[in-house]
Amino acid sequence: MKKKAGIKALGFHGDDSLAAVFLANEEQILILSKDGYIIRCKGTDFPTAGRTAMGNKGINLRDGDEVITALPIRNETDTLAMFSKTGMGKKVKLSNFPIQTRNGRGTIGMKDEKLAAACLVSDGDLILVCGDKTSLCIKAEELPEASSKYTQGNIVIKGNTTVLGVSKV
Repeated sequence: MKKKAGIKALGFHGDDSLAAVFLANEEQILILSKDGYIIRCKGTDFPTAGRTAMGNKGINLRDGDEVITALPIRNETDTLAMFSKTGMGKKVKLSNFPIQTRNGRGTIGMKDEKLAAACLVSDGDLILVCGDKTSLCIKAEELPEASSKYTQGNIVIKGNTTVLGVSKV
């Protein structure tokens, strides 16, 4: 029987919203927060839930922080490309993020900047950085690789542009 209003697929708490959707088998998962915290955990740490269940907590957030995205790690040689709201960008090796159990704090991945978006890339990829006033397509190899996950990164988009999102293309 076809339903006009659709079928409820997920329950939400209060003002919660959906940050990311992807298919995953047993891959590890990165969960990134606006305040720059990143947790790397096993996909198998998340038990199967019913269709309308609220799901399982992946990262423990401080007040005012929120999840911006979650990314499945499909290739261990990829690097994490991160971009702040003010246009700073950097790549960080996945080895900088230890595997933890879900529902932990995670480790800091971007310091002193609000994280806007991230994606996993290899050097042959292109990255589309979308801002509120301008957008930019750059080669992943041109984005500087940070020597440490604590470094701020380099300016990728200049001017008064706020980064809204990124995508590997």
